[in-house]
Amino acid sequence: MTTCTAIDLPPGVHGVTSEFCRDLERLKAEVAIVHLATDPNTPALRWGRESFFRRKSSAKWNGRLLLAYSRTASGRIVRGWFLNSIDQKSDCVYRDQQGCPSESAWLATIAPGKPSEPAWLYLRP
Repeated sequence: MTTCTAIDLPPGVHGVTSEFCRDLERLKAEVAIVHLATDPNTPALRWGRESFFRRKSSAKWNGRLLLAYSRTASGRIVRGWFLNSIDQKSDCVYRDQQGCPSESAWLATIAPGKPSEPAWLYLRP
């Protein structure tokens, strides 16, 4: 498959968003990011895992907690950011130490039409 240039990152650092042209083309249609209130029983994290999907119900399979999603002008969903069931547990390893999964996105940087930036870049000492 062909890849496209997505975002300028330091040498050797890979972006979170798939760099397949198909996914990058879908980003061009995004007009808004919708942030959702998180469950008060789930400790807040500043990162989330990213996935491309078309319906909110698709994002909730297997215990996922949807944190935010992007939409087009017609309201169609493009991608979302979520925590999986392990991330939501109070004994999750990422709650006890400053860290995150390598594939997670830093939620403060998500924006319409922009690939997600890796969260671990913001958690480095």
